Formats: sequence, structure tokens, C-alpha cells
Amino acid sequence: MLARYLRIGAVIQLLAVLALAHALVQADVDRWFAIALAALLPFAVQGVPLAVEFVTGALIDRRPVARIGLIELAAVWWGETWRSFKVFNIDQPWRADFPERPLARDPARPAVLLVHGYMCNRATWRHWLMDGIPSHWTVATVNLEPVFGAVERYAEGVHDAVEALRRAAGAERITLVCHS
Repeated sequence: MLARYLRIGAVIQLLAVLALAHALVQADVDRWFAIALAALLPFAVQGVPLAVEFVTGALIDRRPVARIGLIELAAVWWGETWRSFKVFNIDQPWRADFPERPLARDPARPAVLLVHGYMCNRATWRHWLMDGIPSHWTVATVNLEPVFGAVERYAEGVHDAVEALRRAAGAERITLVCHS
């Protein structure tokens, strides 16, 4: 369900980009400059709040800035902006039904359930499953629904997912990795 809402949001962003480009061209801004500037709008939607968080964090704790420097910090910010853009504009709206890894029934392997944050879906973890989480782990994801439901009501869905993973993996314990 969230994927459907995010698809609508992606279409709205595309329409906003087109409207901005059109308005800039109508205001006698060079056509290619207007298109380039408008194309940056979706990245600004992700990057500006992240920049505020980075600046706030740097003001509170200056150690990371002193340790890596402003250029490296800007590169980290851009990496976060790009990843955020991909997660919220590509993965979650369009790849929410990606296939999970096969669940291995091996109690000796770590069994991990990935739980996404509020207003997200399981595609939050897609990148990590493809390139980050060790292949010898037995990993499953869960979609918490309804999207606009009370957080307290998600406990039953998480419990059901834990039990399903426990049965499938033959594991006594499940590790939960959660965000947000």
C-alpha cells in the first residue's frame, strides 16, 4: 500500500519538476539551465533536510567535522542524499515486491528479521540485502501495515514475522534489526 502512495508522490514530484522547468523557461531563463535546475528539485527534497541534520549535528558535536574535514563531510552528505533519493523514490515505490533471499533451515546460521521504520516498507532494506548483509545469514523482512496505523498495532505483525522466520530457519533466537 505504501508503494502506491509513494508512486503517486513520485508522479507529483515529476509534475513539479516539469512545472518548475516550464515556469523558468517562461521567465526567460535559458531552457537547458531551467531543465537542469528543475531536475535538482527531487534531490533538494531529500538533501535539504539532511543538510540541516548534518549542520545541526556538526554544531552539537564538532569532532566528526574536525576528523574528516568539510569536503569529505560534503561527500558523505551527497552519498546520504543520493541513497535517500533512491530509497524513497525508486526502491520503496517501485521495488517493494523484490524477492527475498531463500530462507535456509540451519539453526547454526544467524536469523535476522529486518523491520523498517514508520512510513516505509520492506524495500528500505533492498540495498542492504543485495550488497551489505552477509550471505551466510538467514534474513527476512516484514511490511508493517496499515501504513497510517498506530505504531502499537505493528507489534502483532512483527511477532508473526519473528515466529515465521523462527520456524523457517529452525532458529531458537531471532535478531531484530530495526530503524526509525
